[in-house]
This record gives sequence, structure tokens and C-alpha cells, in this order.
Amino acid sequence: AIATLTAAIDSATAAEDRSDALFLLADAQFRAGRFRGALMTTSEILFHYPDDPRTAELWYLRGVAAYQEGERELAEQSFRNALAGGVTHIPETEYWIARTNADAGRLDTAERYAWRALTAPPHEFSDDALYLQGWIYEGRDSVTLASEFYRRLLEKFSKSDLAQDAQLRLGVLEARRGNYESAYRLLLAFIPRSERQREEQTFYLGEATSALERHDDALRYYTDFLRQYPQSRRVRSARYGSGWSQLQLRRYDDAINS
Repeated sequence: AIATLTAAIDSATAAEDRSDALFLLADAQFRAGRFRGALMTTSEILFHYPDDPRTAELWYLRGVAAYQEGERELAEQSFRNALAGGVTHIPETEYWIARTNADAGRLDTAERYAWRALTAPPHEFSDDALYLQGWIYEGRDSVTLASEFYRRLLEKFSKSDLAQDAQLRLGVLEARRGNYESAYRLLLAFIPRSERQREEQTFYLGEATSALERHDDALRYYTDFLRQYPQSRRVRSARYGSGWSQLQLRRYDDAINS
């Protein structure tokens, strides 16, 4: 489809209206994950056909493509243009504005738009908005509120791709709140899908079992963590935890070395 549309556009005369073909091409590039191409095509449309009634939807597509390409500021401005132009899927656009602001550390703006996306009727990113709200509160160290939103996501969207990550976040926050038995159950049941997730899971399993005075288990988790993630920012804490567990197990020489 992309090849056919590109050929049709290239063969068109300067006087011909190419808007339909360009819109179809941008959509095809977007669906194929060719986001850089989609950005180039949307730029051409906006330059040649700025008054086309489909422009608001085009701004939305351009915003997502820009986000996927790592161009966060362009993405946010595109989403704002989509809202100003009367885009039909408003909650989804508000979610993306919240996400771009959260990425930039502008948590007040992020929270305002995330809340709008949360309180809208169900939409494509309802689960993402719940997760994002939890992430915003976690970034503010509001552990209780963050836990509430992660738990709501698990309850309402148990089949969501984000449910697993919410379970990890909830387990970590439970450990930080001192609810170690709950943290241990959540983290033990979690199946990591990335090294980042496994790193955090392993460390906090060590923390939870240490706090529960299951020091043989704690030592096993800390040892695994230190072997697998020697460059982690948590290495110093893991060494301390390992030493503490060895001390409780009366392995004094090992404790001194840790």
C-alpha cells in the first residue's frame, strides 16, 4: 500500500489534489510503524492542505508518531493542536499530553491531563491513564495514592499488558510502606518481562525477606542481584542487606566482607 500510494503521489501533476492519497499514505506509514515517514508525510499535508477538515485527526497521528520517534516536544504540541482543532478522540489525546509532560517531569500538568483521561468514558488508554496516575504519584513519593491507582488497574484491567508492571510497582511500594508479607507475595508471583523488571523484583524480594527475617532467602536474592547487576544503583544497598543477613546467620567473616 505504501509503495502504491507513493508512486501515485509522485506521478501526480502539480495541479492535482493529492490530499486523499497523502492522508492514506500517512495512515499506512503509521500503521506499519514507519513513524519517521509518517512525520514527513504529515508535514507535507499540513503545508499544502492546512484547511483540510481532517487536520485535527492528522495532528493526533503526528503526535503519536513524534512520540514514538522520541520527539517529545513536537508530540505534545501536535496533541495540543489536535485538541484545539476538535479531534474526535479527546480522552486519548489528553492521555498523551499527560504522558509527554510526565516524561518531562512536569507532574502538575501531567496529573491534570491524566485525571481528565481517567474520568472520561472508557477509551483505548483507560488502563494506561490509571498506570500513569500511579506513576505520577510514585514520582511525588505519594506511596499510598500510587498504590491505590496500581491496585485499581489490577482490579479493573487484569488482562491489560500493564497489569504485570502494575503488580511489580505495587510490590515495590508495599515493601517501601513496610508491608513486607504483601510485598513478598506480589513480587514472588510476578513474572518479569525485561531485565529492568527482574532487577527491581530481585532486589525487593531481598529487602522483603530480610525484613521478614527469612535471611537464608534474603541472602540468596541479594547474591543473585549482585551477580547479575553489578552496575545497578542499588548495589550498595544490596551489599548492606547481604551483610546484615549474613550477620543474622552468624556468618561473621562473610558479613565483614560484605
